[in-house]
Amino acid sequence: MFRKNRNPGSPDDRCDFETDIGVDLNRNYAYKWAFNESGSSNVPCAEDFRGKSPFSEPETRNIRTFLSHNEGKIKIALNIHAWGNLLIQPFNYDTTTANLDLLQNYPSFA
Repeated sequence: MFRKNRNPGSPDDRCDFETDIGVDLNRNYAYKWAFNESGSSNVPCAEDFRGKSPFSEPETRNIRTFLSHNEGKIKIALNIHAWGNLLIQPFNYDTTTANLDLLQNYPSFA
């Protein structure tokens, strides 16, 4: 099981282990990319490497294109994080009080 895609990056980004190669796609989206320099890493071999820029990976660019072409038709997007057995919801990047208040008003799927 790999946490990251298998993009080898540039020749300068050689990692010691094959499992360290790639970008954590959950952290490669533009919204709040590199927010407060926490929750992701700018180090290519780190397990939570966010990529060199937002949408630097073909997988996230394809999702962006799909959503752009279907604007107004999609009501919600859920990320089923199989590696951690989690259901990721928007705004996980910020745990401030104001953000937690926003999450309390987020729809429940129970």
